[in-house]
Amino acid sequence: MSPAFAGRDLLVDNSAFQRGGQKAIRAEWLSALEQGRLFRSPILEFEVLYSARNAREYGELREELQALRPLELSSGDIDAALTAQAELAQHAPGFQRIPHQDHLVAAIASAHGLGVLHYDADFDRLSVHSSLRFHSIWMAPSGTLA
Repeated sequence: MSPAFAGRDLLVDNSAFQRGGQKAIRAEWLSALEQGRLFRSPILEFEVLYSARNAREYGELREELQALRPLELSSGDIDAALTAQAELAQHAPGFQRIPHQDHLVAAIASAHGLGVLHYDADFDRLSVHSSLRFHSIWMAPSGTLA
């Protein structure tokens, strides 16, 4: 088992969800799904379902998302995400300019004591330079997946 999955409970970011079927990590992805260790947020649902090209594909993606355990987005999560954004802005000019959905995903993970499974360096920035407490977990080393 790769160090990414390692029996952890993880909130899945869209960058990871889109790569879950790749050969290099597919077996571990499926094993984590079967063990109920992967979670989804409403943010992930919006991002994934936005990409559907038609009603059939929308339904297929929605069904695929159901394999992940659901979490809610609370007003406390929104406040925490905004606080993190402000903290990054204080760090350096423009440092907060990462997608708002990444702030929200990190805040949800922090609230639930989960790591964020991703393939996106923005989560490293959030975990190091904000008050959000979560583990930034690359599903595979940067540059190794398409």
